[in-house]
Amino acid sequence: QGWPCAAFLDHGCAQPACASSHGVNNAFAPLYSLSNFPVRSRPPRTRSRFRLSSRQQKACVLQIMAKLQVVGVVGCTGTGKTTLCEALAGESEDTEMVSGDDFFLPSERCPRVDLHGIWKDGMIPEAFAEKTADTNVPESIDWSRFEETVSTAIERGKREGKSLILVENFLLCNSEALLNLLDKVIFLDHRNASDNLLLQRKWERAHLGKKSYKDRGVSLHDYELYWRCYVLQRYEDHACLSRLPPHTLRLDCADPPEAILARARASLLE
Repeated sequence: QGWPCAAFLDHGCAQPACASSHGVNNAFAPLYSLSNFPVRSRPPRTRSRFRLSSRQQKACVLQIMAKLQVVGVVGCTGTGKTTLCEALAGESEDTEMVSGDDFFLPSERCPRVDLHGIWKDGMIPEAFAEKTADTNVPESIDWSRFEETVSTAIERGKREGKSLILVENFLLCNSEALLNLLDKVIFLDHRNASDNLLLQRKWERAHLGKKSYKDRGVSLHDYELYWRCYVLQRYEDHACLSRLPPHTLRLDCADPPEAILARARASLLE
């Protein structure tokens, strides 16, 4: 197996049409009698005759190195998933990135959420007043379109000779279909980070074409209530981290970005 022509080569040429299953056709027996030919012993044929030349070996190595890898990047919002993917993608032109942020359902189709209960006086900050769509639960994502897009990207990547497809989303583990498409998973873990690391990042970061909450006039105190009582709580409830594959690469999101990038890059070469 693995050698397409081995059956033909190992069994020699086909018998002549005149030969019977029990030997040589009687009409030609005197001519084709085995006793008329000298018997020459030779070592059995082995697959060593198929040893690759140095040029062929080099071609195989290049092919292995160019094998398409599909890598998932998961972690809580604010851990640096997009930053890591963009850094990895920027190192090679034959890389494609698929972000889960592109697959949110329209607001009217998302589950509803009421944030008023977060603030004791019920005075919700203006920046949160219009948020009624719960975009931090699995039901807010169009998983079928997400899965189809990744499958199409894989087919296109194989056809075009790409080496890497990156798939990132904070709720990625909710889709068994997507997990089955991945060769590797990188988990940016926030659990060892300081309590304020992600809070500060999210408060100061512009995202999805919107200004940061800081620039929208939300105080750090108000954002902390929103973060701890809603965003972080939803993630812990729905991340499904128990579904992470056994050989997931776990990286501490509090590590320096260059260290995270170096370890992620090294895992792709394994």
